[in-house]
Amino acid sequence: MDNGNNLSDRYSKGLIRGKVTATAGIRNPNGVLLAYGVGANRYDILRLLEKNSLFKTIWYAVFGLLGIVCLILEPKSWVQVLDLYIVMLNVDLVARGKLSGVWIGLVECLLYSYVSFGSGLYGEVIKIMCISVPLNIYTLINWSKNLKKEQSSENTIEIKKLKSKDYIWCLGLFVAILVPSYFFLKWLGSSALIFATLAFAATILLKVLSAMRYMENWIFSIIADCIGFGMWLAVMVETYIATGVFSLIELPMLLWYLSTITNAIHGYGIWKAMYRRVAINGRVYLAKRKINIHKIAKLRRTYVKFVWKKDIDVAKNS
Repeated sequence: MDNGNNLSDRYSKGLIRGKVTATAGIRNPNGVLLAYGVGANRYDILRLLEKNSLFKTIWYAVFGLLGIVCLILEPKSWVQVLDLYIVMLNVDLVARGKLSGVWIGLVECLLYSYVSFGSGLYGEVIKIMCISVPLNIYTLINWSKNLKKEQSSENTIEIKKLKSKDYIWCLGLFVAILVPSYFFLKWLGSSALIFATLAFAATILLKVLSAMRYMENWIFSIIADCIGFGMWLAVMVETYIATGVFSLIELPMLLWYLSTITNAIHGYGIWKAMYRRVAINGRVYLAKRKINIHKIAKLRRTYVKFVWKKDIDVAKNS
């Protein structure tokens, strides 16, 4: 307890002398700990969110270059590569809780449907046009309402967490979608039937959870993306068996799912940190104190050589 008081005292003196600022960045752990106490774990939350910049740089660079390699190997795959780049922008913005990512997701849905139809994945087309697009519109409405309600200066949504009993209805919804989807896609003659059915059900579930702002949607996203990767790999194998030629035109779609899988893992960490921001710190990363900058500047000029005697101060005010 005394240690926390000493830290607070040091921060106050430093603020008056101009050695620290009230809005010190999160890269300054000492300033954060002095301002908010050693016991506060807000700094860890902030640092986790800050790592997002490094991840994005590496993630965009790696998959951006791999997309160019796909174009060099198969110039006809330009539509698939374009879809890869658009979905990367889509999932990156969604992972940061940005409404703009959902708008871009609507455009990506149309492009993905076109690519899937050309590969005979009719279940994917139906899933996107009849399920994903309406759910994206619902997400736009839900997220917009939440942003207006929260009036967040960071323009990000409030994240929620599933309770134990919520997993029951998630499992029930998944099974309720899975069984009829299998027979429907079989009747349509969809390619990679098992993978297509599992991806169909898992995607609907994660879209619902994402629209409702549950951070667990990323767990189902990882599952759905792994299934989707297997689905497109099965399409390439089926094409090879049927024609004897290994087609590279679907290769960008494998990268499509690899990029979304890695982003989903990272996105879960980001949404978890954003949830902890709400649960632990009352809906903001740090306590937002109203500060009159002119008064602070005046204090700095007046008391630049101020020497504070704590014992005298305590004696006078006790």
